[in-house]
Amino acid sequence: MSDRPNADPFAMRIWMVCQRVAALVALILTSPLLLALCIAVRLDSPGPSLYSQIRPGRFGVPFRLWKIRSMVDGRWCRQERVARDCYGD
Repeated sequence: MSDRPNADPFAMRIWMVCQRVAALVALILTSPLLLALCIAVRLDSPGPSLYSQIRPGRFGVPFRLWKIRSMVDGRWCRQERVARDCYGD
């Protein structure tokens, strides 16, 4: 969206369509890589390969964000034991 109050509504709509088409093309082109990453995470450790978070978006409207897991599932449950093993406390 433009910050100009008198922006042409037709031009803004065209710009929004172009942005969505570009995002769709980027998603299609990167989907093999995303699929390979999800499979690698699933083969490497138990648990889901994707997780979601609710984040505040534009004007404070919450939206769901999907991410590929990069840490071990249940890490917070094991953090104390790992710290004890690493630092000898």
